[in-house]
Amino acid sequence: MSRALEFKPDVSPALAVLGAALLAFYSFVGFETSANLAEEIRDVRNTYPKALFGALLIAGVVYVLVGVAAAAVLSVDELTTSSAPLLEVVKKSGLGIPPL
Repeated sequence: MSRALEFKPDVSPALAVLGAALLAFYSFVGFETSANLAEEIRDVRNTYPKALFGALLIAGVVYVLVGVAAAAVLSVDELTTSSAPLLEVVKKSGLGIPPL
C-alpha cells in the first residue's frame, strides 16, 4: 500500500489529484453539458458551484481509489510501462473476469 503514496519529488499530490479529477469529470460530462445544465437550475449562483465542486470531489475520490487499488496490485514501474495499465491490473487481480 505504500506504493500508492509515492510521488515524484517535483509533483504536488494535491494538484495532481485535482487536475486528474477535473480532467475525468469534464471528459465524461463535458463543458457544453455543464453549461446547458446551468441554464436549467433555479438558483444557479448557489446551486451550481456546490454541484460542480461536489462532482469534482467525488471524481477525485474515485480517481484516488482506483490509483490505490492499481498500485496495490502492480508495481508503479509495471503500471507506467504498460500500454493498458488497468487491463493489467484486472488480469493480475485474479478476479476471474473473462476477456472480451
